[in-house]
Amino acid sequence: MKKLAVFVGVGVLTVSMASVTLGWGGKRPSKPESTVVVENEAYVNNKVTTEANTGDNKIYAKVSVRGGKIYTGSASALSLVDNLVNYNEISCSDCDGDVTIKNKARLYNTVYTSADSGDNKISARCVGGGMIKTGAASAGSFVNNVVNYNVVGAAMY
Repeated sequence: MKKLAVFVGVGVLTVSMASVTLGWGGKRPSKPESTVVVENEAYVNNKVTTEANTGDNKIYAKVSVRGGKIYTGSASALSLVDNLVNYNEISCSDCDGDVTIKNKARLYNTVYTSADSGDNKISARCVGGGMIKTGAASAGSFVNNVVNYNVVGAAMY
């Protein structure tokens, strides 16, 4: 019996963009003045559980087990958490003015990943020819956090 339970939760993706505000009265200046204000606040709480298990795999007998065999496949579990929080791109190549960016972020990652090739037991008062063959068990977790990343004044494309 094979069981595979995979639950992957990926946190909040917060992206903020700010555009230039132009303002003038009467005669247009050679370079418009602008003020850009960006305020970001984010709270991200990721709780990820990823599990793979090939089963509890048991053979029992009161008197004898003849030729009891357990074969399991491989168990693999992988989780990926990718957070891009408070990311700002502001192009101000043609403007003179102030750029103010205030970023605040709280980020919590709790990641549990496991793989088990089974509990695999053969049990009896007298066992004849019992065999257990299991596959490999592998588990991996990857967490990537980019938080409060700002690009100001460069051409975006």
